[in-house]
Amino acid sequence: MTDKPLIRNEVINSIFTQSGLQDNGFTLSKLGIYKKQEDYLFGLSFGTAISANRVEGTNILQVRAYVKNSGFRQFQQEKLKLSYLEGIIGTGLIDNLFKQGPPYIRYDVGIERTQIIHQSKLIISSVQKYVFRFFELSSNFEQLLQNIHLPCFLPIERKLEYLLFLDRVEEIEEMLNSLIKYYGKELELKIIEYSYKMRQTTNLDEVLKETYGDMIKVMAGKIAKRMIELNIDTAYNV
Repeated sequence: MTDKPLIRNEVINSIFTQSGLQDNGFTLSKLGIYKKQEDYLFGLSFGTAISANRVEGTNILQVRAYVKNSGFRQFQQEKLKLSYLEGIIGTGLIDNLFKQGPPYIRYDVGIERTQIIHQSKLIISSVQKYVFRFFELSSNFEQLLQNIHLPCFLPIERKLEYLLFLDRVEEIEEMLNSLIKYYGKELELKIIEYSYKMRQTTNLDEVLKETYGDMIKVMAGKIAKRMIELNIDTAYNV
């Protein structure tokens, strides 16, 4: 019987040694590939698909990048009482960091040598093309604000918490302006609408039900709700 986990580990090792991660100070462990730098943790985690892998010859490898901040985690867990959060600034499948799915890209590294080599090269290319750029954006506040619309930085309510943690509340409007510029005027109008409705009730989730089924409405509703919960006032919700 082919040892599929062994093949996936071989691919992971190739990613580590051939993508530039090892050369840039990253560490390979059983938990993935990571690098600690001051309060930041940059990393790649790896998963699979048990059901799909029952098919002969199929060997799925899922590759996800993430950036965490230990101070932000402490703020979320202790100050905001969100014990389930881990201080994540950004995360996503490596080919979906900058491009929203579907499709959500996973890799079938297979069991044949030709396919293993081909898929390994594809993953290494995506790490070099997307992951290093993602790490840079996540650890640079000004660049993060300019690119806040990217899928890797969703959900936006976590970024509201991040700016609160950084004591940069005055720049929340800049963040919202960036989102509105990308998603359009409807997002602005919906933030204003839902903020007004939520201020008229104690049941914020009831208003949130109005947003279901529409991406712009959902985003606007979650932004409005989180700003009220965090006592954040902007031109969009006063």
